[in-house]
Amino acid sequence: MKDILPTCASVEALLENRMEGNLVTLTKASKNDSKPIFKWSNNYSWTFNGNLAGKSQIKENVKAVGGRIEGILRCSLQWNDKETPGIVDLDLHCRESRGDEIYYGNKKSYRTKGWLDVDMINPSTIGIENITWQNQLLDMEYDFFVRNYNGRPNKGFKTEIEFNGEVFNYYYSNDFRGDIKVATITVKNGEISIKHHLPESNSSKELWGLETSNFYKVNLVCLSPNHWGENQVGNLHYMFMLNGCKCNTSVRGFHNENLIPELLKHRKVMEVLGATNMIEPTEEQLSGIGFNSTVKDELIVKIQGT
Repeated sequence: MKDILPTCASVEALLENRMEGNLVTLTKASKNDSKPIFKWSNNYSWTFNGNLAGKSQIKENVKAVGGRIEGILRCSLQWNDKETPGIVDLDLHCRESRGDEIYYGNKKSYRTKGWLDVDMINPSTIGIENITWQNQLLDMEYDFFVRNYNGRPNKGFKTEIEFNGEVFNYYYSNDFRGDIKVATITVKNGEISIKHHLPESNSSKELWGLETSNFYKVNLVCLSPNHWGENQVGNLHYMFMLNGCKCNTSVRGFHNENLIPELLKHRKVMEVLGATNMIEPTEEQLSGIGFNSTVKDELIVKIQGT
């Protein structure tokens, strides 16, 4: 951003399926002279896809139901959302090659302490299951698969595997019975590698009016408003606003974690206000993809200029 962007005549960014959680839109107070509500000195904010303050909708949903998102290895399962509807009992399993299997009937591995900390049965809302390893991974194979326990009709599931700061997403969109293999993690001499049994989510789909697997003109590259000017408050995000990218749903105008202490005293009230007083999408907006500076990620761009 410091050395290359100032010399660019144009920038184009490659929009990939895995960036669904990176979709972000800028918001601002409708009255320019309104009192400040954020911890920084302007009344601009941002919201990521799914009305989240940051990336990874699955990770946020895991966290919301009490699951652990930290650790050296995490595998999360999600279903019964808008793409995978179905009140069905799906189970996340991990079969360790030394004999242990982590699932609803054996939630913690005797050897590795891998733990199924979220287990849901026929959820009426979004279904989540989550397995994490906090302290150690022994040299062996870890096979992840999803089982349709009660055989009910469904429209598939999403899974997310994270280790070494890398996140792998999978989307299985078919009705299934029995087991579907997702991926195998191999640990050898402390090094972690992955073999995919399902394709990573990379087939083209529409995200906020744009087809993935294409390059799009970047209208603006900016930092998140909490780092504009002299502000240095909280996590820094890099934002690439894409031509034609338009958030098509109502979004939150603020997130509690960004509010000044005076308002945060009324946390529950503000949470209700934020969830009910939503901003409606407009034709003129700055939307695109955002990247948390504390999360390892990458973006492919084409640039013109010197």
